[in-house]
Amino acid sequence: MNAIAKPLPIENDLDAHYIGLPFGLGPMPTVFHFSLSAKDSLNLDPFNQPVAALDIGKMRIMSVTLPFHEDFPPLPENATEKWNKSNFEPFCLKLKQLLDELIKEDMIDPDKIAFMGLSRGAFVAFHMATLFPQVKGVLAFAPMLNLAQDPSLDVTPLAKDLCHLPIRIYMGNRDKKTSTKTAMHFILDLADCAYDAKIRSAPIEMFVTPSLGHSGHGTAKKTFIEGANWIYNLIIDNDE
Repeated sequence: MNAIAKPLPIENDLDAHYIGLPFGLGPMPTVFHFSLSAKDSLNLDPFNQPVAALDIGKMRIMSVTLPFHEDFPPLPENATEKWNKSNFEPFCLKLKQLLDELIKEDMIDPDKIAFMGLSRGAFVAFHMATLFPQVKGVLAFAPMLNLAQDPSLDVTPLAKDLCHLPIRIYMGNRDKKTSTKTAMHFILDLADCAYDAKIRSAPIEMFVTPSLGHSGHGTAKKTFIEGANWIYNLIIDNDE
């Protein structure tokens, strides 16, 4: 899939792009993918590999530029160090407003929306799931779950707000950048909260794979494809 990301045809306060079916076809299943800038998340390898594995003949994939992220190059390695409550929460609220407007304008199917993210993008995906609880599920690759300079934004305490959702995490077995241990503790907290909420056999999963890349933080292409297949099946009817 080599579709070029296009700006969303709707006024908003974010840099938002999409690929997939024309909006003239009406509301469609939609995956939001978070990674870097909107265009790079959708078009730049390897950050777009889960996007490239999705069937854009049956859905749309959207993205927005994360706070303090510019187009690649250069990679905004230290951008997340600028995140704090005063700039991250307004970003999430603007994104929630965009989602609400897309639904109001019949541009996305409100019953077939999922979030996925890579590293810092997963941090955004989990936060957005707490603001948009009707989301069908969250897919996280090597997720960043905590924010050293502002623990009030940590994802790990949000388990009670997320445990009702299908969640799948892929993590390297020795990820020293976003921490395999932190992800393991988080998945256990999610499962415990689901049990306490009387959700039996909760669809909360974590797949641990051999680490690769710098600090063990890389993700293999086959892992991206496997995750993309999972999120595709969440929002596409089996009989379609």
